[in-house]
Amino acid sequence: MAFLDAAFLLGCGSFILIMCSGVGAGVIIIPLMVSILGIAPLEAVATGSLFAVITKILIMGIQRKTILASKDIILGFLKYALPACLLSAFFIIQIRNAFPLQTDATIKLLLIAATVLALLAFFDDRFSDWVNQQSGKLGSAVTGGLVGLTGVGGGVFVIPLILSQYSTSVKTAVAASIPIGLVLSASTGLMLSQGGFVSMSTLISMSLGAVVAIPLGMLSVRYLSESWVRWLVAGLVSVALANAVLALFH
Repeated sequence: MAFLDAAFLLGCGSFILIMCSGVGAGVIIIPLMVSILGIAPLEAVATGSLFAVITKILIMGIQRKTILASKDIILGFLKYALPACLLSAFFIIQIRNAFPLQTDATIKLLLIAATVLALLAFFDDRFSDWVNQQSGKLGSAVTGGLVGLTGVGGGVFVIPLILSQYSTSVKTAVAASIPIGLVLSASTGLMLSQGGFVSMSTLISMSLGAVVAIPLGMLSVRYLSESWVRWLVAGLVSVALANAVLALFH
């Protein structure tokens, strides 16, 4: 029961964060699933990816007008990100079947590395500038590959890349990142689910938490300032990073 309560609360909080900022479905949830809920790394990637799909479907229903206006951005990004995501997910499944313990340890390290990169993307101007200078093909493909391996990157890396490649507002970039992250997360989650890596009880509990959080998420979008959300995301990413490092030694 305590486990399900923790999953339910994680679903509530992450949905609000994703709705406000477009960030959190992977970079916060998946490391916390490993460290707090005690889920195996690849199972956390699979379950977290499918949870990201559910949350983003809910958000798309709320923000559908802005998302429809971003159709060209979404298709352009997915052209390179989706094949890279599918190849990475296929690769990690094959390696996991042959070397389970080594693969779990590698995924933990990759989660830590992805979380550190996410923090740099938020607060280091030099790193953000470097991300923004990457070509559309390279940036999209690398992001897709990262999502396929770790479930992380569908929001935190997509948004700055969209802003650098297209003359658009932050609001539009966040809206466009939702369906992009949905497609990448769905590809990762569905491929990993074929190997039986999804925790259905956790997924159901977190999804119920997300549904309950819809009214609070809508209020948060209306009243929370962008700077406040930025610091909140950074704080939660830092907690996720600390927990991911601790989980590496267990």
